[in-house]
Amino acid sequence: MKQYIILIFIIICSYTTYSQNYYKEGDKCFDEGNYTCAETKYKELYKSAASETDMQFGEIKIQKAKLCKENLKIANQAFATLNYIKAKENYQFILDSNPKDNFAITQIEKCNTKINEAETTRLNKNNPISTPSSYPTTAPVQSSSQVAKSTIKTNILKSEAKMRKLDSPVSNTIYTLPTGTQVNILGLTTSGYYKVEYNGKIGYINEMYFINSEIKESTTNQTTPYSPEPTSSRKGKDRQKLSSFSSLGFQSGEIAKYGLLYERGGKRTVGFHISARTSNTSEEEILNGSGIENKTEIDLGPNFKLFNRFYLNIGVGYGYYDKILRNDYAGTLSLEKTGYLVATSGLMLRISRVININGGVSFMDVDKAFYKPEITFGISFNLKKKYSY
Repeated sequence: MKQYIILIFIIICSYTTYSQNYYKEGDKCFDEGNYTCAETKYKELYKSAASETDMQFGEIKIQKAKLCKENLKIANQAFATLNYIKAKENYQFILDSNPKDNFAITQIEKCNTKINEAETTRLNKNNPISTPSSYPTTAPVQSSSQVAKSTIKTNILKSEAKMRKLDSPVSNTIYTLPTGTQVNILGLTTSGYYKVEYNGKIGYINEMYFINSEIKESTTNQTTPYSPEPTSSRKGKDRQKLSSFSSLGFQSGEIAKYGLLYERGGKRTVGFHISARTSNTSEEEILNGSGIENKTEIDLGPNFKLFNRFYLNIGVGYGYYDKILRNDYAGTLSLEKTGYLVATSGLMLRISRVININGGVSFMDVDKAFYKPEITFGISFNLKKKYSY
């Protein structure tokens, strides 16, 4: 039992280390002020996220790095054109987000020096120098009628995405739009979200969900061509598109009849599974010959999404069985635990959002020969319904 606990611990650690590496590398780039590098690493963290919470965390990190990168570009341009007040404002934004950015600290000091010099010159000449006090940060938002009469910009979703009320990953959802949906683009916020119009409602979708950065344009004098809201048949079709899952269930075999199975995946091509089974045959039954067949196995490995509802499981692991040792001289029988390597394969079918069924085969002692496999089957239940983000 101790070996199983250690093995499971190692698996969990190795599974989480993959995402943690991107997290640490991204933070290192961010602390050094390399926001392009940080954004890249955080996007990898987002892609390798194992849960909804990890995805939201990765998305927040991406937006933070992107904001710093954009403000750094604006600040450098303002500094180069001698607009030190605007440059200081943007450098200060970066410093508020990343107090370890030494470049921003240095540039703010330079801006303060230049601003003080200008103020001293103004006082000496007794001739006030007008300095810009405000700058337009975004283009004026057009009304719906203005949008309809002018050029309409559209873009297409490359994957299922949430249309949110605000440009934040934790904002409430207005719609969950399927892949291929075309929406009207009203603008792009500094946090990396497109302001969009769909079915008469205005919301925000992260730019990473669109096919590309190019926005198609079309002119019309009619009202904005909204995509029709999904009909009841379309909604039913969308409900059939199952997304990520995390399930726990029972698994049984011809010999090892009592087992547990845990699986997660579905959102991406590759997921993860682990199972443990035992025959639970007592030593007395083995020694008196009433229950000779016995074994205990644990295996783990990836699951591969073949279709919307079908998954292929492949695993390796360890097992052992009790072998009878006969001592003719002493006239005694004893048991010896013999270990072996396990290889498994099988299919899992999601028959609904709640219930999954699976079946497969388990080969024992695969490092020596492929003996007759043990047939396995089982049923599992999703711990929580999850939808695409």
